[in-house]
Amino acid sequence: MKIKLSALALSGIVLLSGSAFGMDLDPKFYVGAEAQANQLKNGKEFVDATNGKSTIRKNNPSLGLMLGSRLNEYVGVEVGYNFMKESKYTFNNASTLKMKMRNAYVDALGYLPVANNVDLIGSIGAGRLTTKPTFKNQAGADQLTDAQRKDSKTKMGLRLGVGAQYKLDDNLGVRFMVRHQKGNKAVKNLKSAGLGLFYQF
Repeated sequence: MKIKLSALALSGIVLLSGSAFGMDLDPKFYVGAEAQANQLKNGKEFVDATNGKSTIRKNNPSLGLMLGSRLNEYVGVEVGYNFMKESKYTFNNASTLKMKMRNAYVDALGYLPVANNVDLIGSIGAGRLTTKPTFKNQAGADQLTDAQRKDSKTKMGLRLGVGAQYKLDDNLGVRFMVRHQKGNKAVKNLKSAGLGLFYQF
């Protein structure tokens, strides 16, 4: 909850600051990549009934690619795609549940310059989380229940983020972001911390 409130507050501040300074556009495009540590909260249909454990890995790394444009000193937009490591859970050495996850997003970013080459960042946007489970026994037979099939959907969810970036030179920079995103019924929400590198044209 603290992350969500902090993200919403800072996102609003930096986005409103951009509006206050006007929208004189001088777009600068960038591409980049980001390594993330993700914390997942799964839905009730993906819990092992015998011991109450989550069958979707709670901590899951991912790699993301991003393309964006800083429209002026204070405002930007970004699209990206994240590839999460496949989650795997085995029931009594007999059946194995695998969950493949991908996340596409579009964000509006607000920048607040605080020092030479240093900006605070707030973001708000939408993420499209896709979860694709497979659940098979040793013979390869499909074991997914109707409820699990129903709950493993692609769904759009609100994204909020806060972070900071540092420009190493006129083109190359690094940034750190913490985000919260609403998910679907299989993964109810995810929190992430990401370290990225970007190149601005």
